[in-house]
Amino acid sequence: MGQSAKDTIMNDPALQSVPAVQNGQVFVEPYGTYQWLVRSAEGALMPYFLAKITYPEVFKDLSVEEETKKFYKDMYNYDLNDEEVATIMAGDK
Repeated sequence: MGQSAKDTIMNDPALQSVPAVQNGQVFVEPYGTYQWLVRSAEGALMPYFLAKITYPEVFKDLSVEEETKKFYKDMYNYDLNDEEVATIMAGDK
């Protein structure tokens, strides 16, 4: 789900009583070379993303951004910069 889908959900009057909407806990799926949630190489990063969202107190020392940089370096031999990581985390294509 990209930012536009999140905005649609957050602004839909019919969804304003949903606790996730009320608490601002609607999340955008990261999107690098492809969506993380479907079968793709970056799907290996999705557990980090979900762990950080679901159990932030347990994974307070985990940086999904740093894990993403490591993954790109190891798998693609590419050094992501901070702006690229932010774009991936924002779900921008």
